[in-house]
Amino acid sequence: MMNTKAAAPRKTALVVGANGVIGRNLIDYLATLPDWDIIGVSRRGGESSGRVRYIAADLLNPSESQEKLSSLTEVTHIFYAAYQDRPTGRSWFRQISLCSST
Repeated sequence: MMNTKAAAPRKTALVVGANGVIGRNLIDYLATLPDWDIIGVSRRGGESSGRVRYIAADLLNPSESQEKLSSLTEVTHIFYAAYQDRPTGRSWFRQISLCSST
């Protein structure tokens, strides 16, 4: 009897914030699944092994991001787990006011 079931297509995850608590746990979990390849992105990068590779990139730097990430055509899923400091309360209002007055 012939096996007519096709192999599941490979999935490639781009995990932004790979060295954070959420990103690290997500990468650990995805690495247990046989049909996933993982690319972790963080400012410090990491040690690649097996189906996990790391790229050091500062996403707040547009030219660096373009240079280091533009060739990632195999990515099928993006997981954003990076911490981004955002102003809150009065500091946020003050920042918006300053931007509005220019």
